[in-house]
Amino acid sequence: MELQIAISRYVVGCVLEEQADMAGSEDRAALDVAAESHPNLAKALALYRANGHDALFEAGLELLIGGAEAGKISSVTAQTASSAGECIISRP
Repeated sequence: MELQIAISRYVVGCVLEEQADMAGSEDRAALDVAAESHPNLAKALALYRANGHDALFEAGLELLIGGAEAGKISSVTAQTASSAGECIISRP
């Protein structure tokens, strides 16, 4: 259930970002100027604009699902170890 909620929120966020990206060139230029003093933000904007909404949406969705699958595996491993009296520390 948590994954469904997370995906739903992710989809809504992506739609809002796509709509916000339809801003005029004046707004885009102001954002670029503001990002100049924040290198990571500038890189993120460049990546976002170069790859487009669809590609980044798909990549993010794969990360959500893959993370959920990895978490499920870690959870099962921890439960199995716990029931066997072992202590396992899993790291991403």
